Amino acid sequence: MKKIVLATVAAVILIGYPLSTYLLGVRAETAARAWVDTLPAAVPFLKIVRNDYQRGFFKATHNVEFAVSVPAVPGMGEQFVVTLQDEISHGPLPDFSGIGAARVKHTLLFPAKVQQELVKVLGDKAPLTAVTMLAFGGGGNTKISSPAFTYKDARGEASWLGIDANFDFSKDYQRVSYTMNAPGFSAKMLDGAELKVGKISATGQQDKLAQTESLYLGSANMSVESVVATSGPAAALLLTNLSYSAETKSPVASFVDAAGKLSVKSIKFGNDDWGAFEYAFNAKHLHAPSVDAMGKAMRQAYAKPSDKAPPAEAAAQMQTAILDVLKQHGGALLKQDPTLELERLRVGTDRDYLSLSANARVNGVTDADTSNPMLLIPKVNARAEVALTETMLAKITSKASGKPADGGADEMALMVNAQLDSAVAQGYIIRGDGALKSTITFAEGKLLINGRPVEGLK
Repeated sequence: MKKIVLATVAAVILIGYPLSTYLLGVRAETAARAWVDTLPAAVPFLKIVRNDYQRGFFKATHNVEFAVSVPAVPGMGEQFVVTLQDEISHGPLPDFSGIGAARVKHTLLFPAKVQQELVKVLGDKAPLTAVTMLAFGGGGNTKISSPAFTYKDARGEASWLGIDANFDFSKDYQRVSYTMNAPGFSAKMLDGAELKVGKISATGQQDKLAQTESLYLGSANMSVESVVATSGPAAALLLTNLSYSAETKSPVASFVDAAGKLSVKSIKFGNDDWGAFEYAFNAKHLHAPSVDAMGKAMRQAYAKPSDKAPPAEAAAQMQTAILDVLKQHGGALLKQDPTLELERLRVGTDRDYLSLSANARVNGVTDADTSNPMLLIPKVNARAEVALTETMLAKITSKASGKPADGGADEMALMVNAQLDSAVAQGYIIRGDGALKSTITFAEGKLLINGRPVEGLK
């Protein structure tokens, strides 16, 4: 009896495993081809030159040749051809390195001349390594890494310290999340110029908004430890603790709010401390279907210029295509009364600073307004508040003139002070407590500064 049971189990394994491997191989091919089909729409500068899938029983090879070009950008019109080679091992135990529908090893193959230069630097190491494990229920995980290397030529040397990234995705990319860490890089030229970038990290998690093609809700964050650029013995530029964050959410059905923040903890030029930099921006009550449609049309517009067209002609074609997109979808977006807000733009220290905050919206937009942009002007409502300390103004003026702030009056400083006195006398600038302030409003087609109409505008 035991022999019969063991024989039955063995038969199930011998028959079932090859059958599951075959079926998972078919599924892997379907998924791979579907992914390639989405690329031209998602990345308009890519064109698929070759899409060759060779499926075996336990393994498959997928070669996708991309032509990368940006016709409208001078110097980027020539196509750069790259091949993505995927070695696919079918599940349920792909390469016996895990459990899943398939394991895919990704390799980038560059043109011969580029490959020869990479060999000089990396030897037998790949410039980028990526492995994807596909899950049974759809989705999967991709791990990406790059080795550290140093490149030298007649001008100097550059060192890249590598990168590690992890990307998780659900079925049909309904949810994506990622992490990325890179120790940084540096470059030193023979003339003494040097650039150093500290640790770089990024995280993000997004969920696709229902009934949209490519609109995701969620957050993304990125930080750079430091940036140092020198052109000689002294540091010309030093930035520390750069950070960027973005968040998109949908508090009301069919509408999204988007917010972004950028900050630099410290900015120094030579021996001058310019303090910190802060920027925060919000876009509220954006009509989601219109945003999604505009995004799709904009990607198509970027891909529209001909590869063979001269750069100037290609740029004109792209500009026309983008304007057409704005005309087609911008009106639908404005009719839903979105609000744009510059929450904070500030540079400087606690003592010396320049700050700006603003918001704008267009109320009551109709179809007639969208066909004639001039009709939109009376419906724009905007407000901005600007503040600049006099010490910061003196610092900016001295740098522009090339003279120290305490080095006596110069022609530029005299001109700036004369214009400033005139603006204060007219009420366009309020002076007090060592600061210069203005409140600017635009409503019903009228521009006011501190409540005073600007001459020449009604």
